[in-house]
Amino acid sequence: MRRVPLRLPVRAVNESDIHHGDTESTEVHGEVTIARAEERALFGFISILLRVTPWTPCLRGELLRRCPAPFAFLLLAAVALADDATRPAAVEFGKDLVAAQTKAKADAKPLLVLVVPKWFASPEVSRLDRDVLATDDAKRSLDSFVRVRVEESEDREVHARHRVQFRGYPLAVVLAADGSFLGSTSGLPAEDTAKAWLLRVASIAPGPRR
Repeated sequence: MRRVPLRLPVRAVNESDIHHGDTESTEVHGEVTIARAEERALFGFISILLRVTPWTPCLRGELLRRCPAPFAFLLLAAVALADDATRPAAVEFGKDLVAAQTKAKADAKPLLVLVVPKWFASPEVSRLDRDVLATDDAKRSLDSFVRVRVEESEDREVHARHRVQFRGYPLAVVLAADGSFLGSTSGLPAEDTAKAWLLRVASIAPGPRR
């Protein structure tokens, strides 16, 4: 059998070919970095714009119909950010009960003790924080109280201390400036939660009662 030599075309490799891939990768990386910087700048500009314009609610319905998908996504994210930025901060509660009692006595103010569970995340407490305490009405209604938030264990020691029957969380206990028990309210109202809960707390009459 006669052997036939196999000849393959060979192309000379020069230095420019060797570094071409690295150069192209660097250029692509640079383009991606610039694109991301432009995207962040656009997102920031839209966020500022939406904070000062009155047509934010109307914008949501038009985004997906009129805008390309990536741009619409950026606008929707900016709308959410603008909404969060304009939402009032939640009413602040202290965490030290003894310090709060001392302040209530010194300021001659009633003490609002907000009792929450330590051993599980209560959805009702989360709803209170989100829908009630993060409102301007809450700031006005609770301004007359010294406020403190207390976590209790499964033994429900705060309930036991004030002889309050357990009816769910959150529990709001109101004490007089001298530490005497004025009243309490448990859970959240089913309807008109924000106003109803604040009215419950405000309606606890001064003077000791059980």
